[in-house]
Amino acid sequence: MASLFESDPRWGALIPPEVQTAIIEAAIQGSDVLRRFRRLPNMTGRQTIFNVRSGLPTAGAVRPISDATNNKKPVTTQKFDPRNMYAGEFAAIKLFNDADLADALSNGNDIIREDIPILSAQFGAAIDRAVIWGDPAFTPSEWSSVPSLWERADASGNIVEQTSAAATYQEIFGTDGVRDKIIMTGYMPNGVLSAVNMMGMLDGITDSSGRPIFVETLQGTYPYALRGFPLDFSRNGSWDIDKAYLLMADFDRLVYSIREDITWRITRDGTIEDGAGVSHNLAQENMTALIMHMRLGWQVLDPVTQMSNNPVPFAFYGPEVVPGP
Repeated sequence: MASLFESDPRWGALIPPEVQTAIIEAAIQGSDVLRRFRRLPNMTGRQTIFNVRSGLPTAGAVRPISDATNNKKPVTTQKFDPRNMYAGEFAAIKLFNDADLADALSNGNDIIREDIPILSAQFGAAIDRAVIWGDPAFTPSEWSSVPSLWERADASGNIVEQTSAAATYQEIFGTDGVRDKIIMTGYMPNGVLSAVNMMGMLDGITDSSGRPIFVETLQGTYPYALRGFPLDFSRNGSWDIDKAYLLMADFDRLVYSIREDITWRITRDGTIEDGAGVSHNLAQENMTALIMHMRLGWQVLDPVTQMSNNPVPFAFYGPEVVPGP
């Protein structure tokens, strides 16, 4: 028997190019990471190696020749450390009953094509959970040697804990605050990503008279920004509000590269296990599977600066960590 899609003229060929563009755009726009990080040219293999500067040349004064112990010119060797970017794979499978598909198509409702951008956006959320938080349920095995942003910030002391709502401004922009954690290593932040509840925290900051200081008027509209840094709110469900309120970073130092754009195929053959652990024999149960996957890698490019031999170009601001019993 002919496939449902072979008998329907809309599925007799590949999905049109305009839909293909919408698919990858949906994944990028659905990801806080892909919208903010700097995109590099596509990967040509499963692994890309960057040589990141790990030492700076040294200059110094030259003493007179009569100073036999200190008359030599300073000499240093240029040093580099490798940074490996590995292509990790993300995938999604959605199952449809053929009868439901046939009814939808006959009524002019192309539900598979409508679902493709929605699934693409879910790729973005999964990528964020892996890159920002290191969530093991969403982190490809290829990325196991690349610490997530949260893991690296925790190891380097780049997490500032909130002590009180009144101290929020100082803890972000004051001495040893979030911004200081970045600029004191020689980098300058250029953006902020935060949980949506940060919106209420910012609007709740008041002056000594109780007036909100984040907005000039309650009647006008305004773009969210912090001291000139663009502020985006994470709305794809990936943000871990129990860990952090915001991430400030020099996002030019955080890079990603796509190894393989989102691809898809439609099949009615084989057996697929769903999220509840139930196996479905597609041909026997008259079901159709939409299978999508993509591959990409990411890395932090953090060459040493004049101010630090171990710079970390990002920092988090989060709730106070209460020690356990």
